[in-house]
Amino acid sequence: MQKPKELMSFQFLNAIGRVGQM
Repeated sequence: MQKPKELMSFQFLNAIGRVGQM
């Protein structure tokens, strides 16, 4: 956890990946 911005980006990418899987 270096920066909150990076974490937000990771969560956003994770959400996109989940939608792509569906």
